[in-house]
Amino acid sequence: MSGKRSTRGNRYGAEVRSATVVLVDKLRPQYPSLWATIERVSADTGIHTSTVRAWLRQREGADAVKPQPCAPDSEIHSLRVELEALREVNRGLIAANRGL
Repeated sequence: MSGKRSTRGNRYGAEVRSATVVLVDKLRPQYPSLWATIERVSADTGIHTSTVRAWLRQREGADAVKPQPCAPDSEIHSLRVELEALREVNRGLIAANRGL
């Protein structure tokens, strides 16, 4: 298996990936859609459109905001108490509205 190439992830180096993503960003204003830009870059570089799109999505994932840690149990408890109080008020308003 030493002579075989991996089918995922190793065909293009990090520099090629980075340069391709930068090229998409640079050409994006010249095309009506992101997909049109990807098609152009793909044609120019010989890299498949799905590969270019995957690299863009990977970058978006890396730039995404990380989720915040869960609220402490005391905060969850107080929110549940508040929710139940609001539900009780809502039930009262519904009952009052039926009387009108």
